[in-house]
Amino acid sequence: MVLSGTSTAHLTIFADGSQVVIPAHVGVQSDGSTAAAYTTDTSGTLTLESAGAQTLGDFFDTWRTDAGLAGNDSRAVFSSTQLLDHVADATSAVQMFVNGQISTEFDDYVLQDGDEIVLVYGSNPVISLNTNFGPIVIELFKSETPGTVQNFLNYVNDGDFDNSIFHRSVTDFVIQGGGYTTTSATFSSTSQFTEVPADAAITNEPGISNVR
Repeated sequence: MVLSGTSTAHLTIFADGSQVVIPAHVGVQSDGSTAAAYTTDTSGTLTLESAGAQTLGDFFDTWRTDAGLAGNDSRAVFSSTQLLDHVADATSAVQMFVNGQISTEFDDYVLQDGDEIVLVYGSNPVISLNTNFGPIVIELFKSETPGTVQNFLNYVNDGDFDNSIFHRSVTDFVIQGGGYTTTSATFSSTSQFTEVPADAAITNEPGISNVR
């Protein structure tokens, strides 16, 4: 539960393709007192006693050394070169996205109300699909599907998906986009849509299911 009037940020962590669950009650003491940034459940929501007063590094310090009911976790380290017990090297990196934008502030980032923060460790490319309903951070599995990943990145790097739309949505089946761009987020006429130029077809690389 988040009390009315408090500020919140949301933190999601992925390491080597798997989500890391942030424990409930990080920074909550047995007497009910709390750290300046703390959790009440395992959703990744951080309750902020005062937005703009705590850094992300401060939260990790609390998690590691003064976690209260959650119990201290010695692995709770975060910097530009380490995420938990994963250390950056020649093949794997730590990446940080704040509200869909790449951030290089890492542990020095000052938490703000409404922040959506995603931390990723691994060797795969990671992109943020920024929509008018918020960002969607996506990890691309280049080892399993190298041709598909390169094809997708070619479209991204060419700017082909800028101002594109989700043009198909079928409940419990598929959400599809990237086929058309638009001149306005408000529909007025089909003339506002332009087909995205298609690159050459690629070889299908089955094996990874389209699930979250």
